[in-house]
Parts: sequence; structure tokens; C-alpha cells
Amino acid sequence: MGSPMDTLKCELCGLEHMPGATRCDGCDQVLGQPLDIPGMREELRQMRLRVLLSVAALLLMILGSFVLFEGAGVIYLTAPIAIGFHSAWRWRALSRHLRTLATRRT
Repeated sequence: MGSPMDTLKCELCGLEHMPGATRCDGCDQVLGQPLDIPGMREELRQMRLRVLLSVAALLLMILGSFVLFEGAGVIYLTAPIAIGFHSAWRWRALSRHLRTLATRRT
């Protein structure tokens, strides 16, 4: 990437970034700030809830389209799918990094 003086290193995953970066591309951690483990655990709980809600919304939209359009298959799923994928990605990254941090501290 460049010399070590020219990069910022993420405290959580170790990925290097350009000097103007504010968030990690790998784990979405705010760069240049100490790790907030309780905050990460709370965000993990919120992401889990968002994943469950997006799955429920997706199922309700499928059911609603079949009821309203008699199985014609007119379904608008992009919003719950996008929210679900983003939340699942963040949930996965947070849980992986929290497990890694837990093994480092023991």
C-alpha cells in the first residue's frame, strides 16, 4: 500500500487504510478510536434483530403479494433483502471480531 507512515491500521481487524479514511473497509470500525467492546456487543444485538425483522418483512411481502395478486408473483423484495444482507454482513463481522478479541484476551 505505501509506507507505514502513510497508512492507518484498523484496531479491530488490522487492515491498512489511506490517511483520510474514517471507517474500516473490512469491519466498519471507526478508525483512530479505541475499541468499544460493550458498544459492539449492543450493535451485534441490534443487527441480529434487524436480520430477523428483515426476514419477517420479506415473508410478509411474499405472502401479501400472493394474497393480493393471487399468486401472480408480483413481489417487491429489494428493500428487505438489502437490509437483511447488510445487517447479516455486519452481524457476521462483529461476531467474528468479538470472538477473536475474546481469544486474544484469554
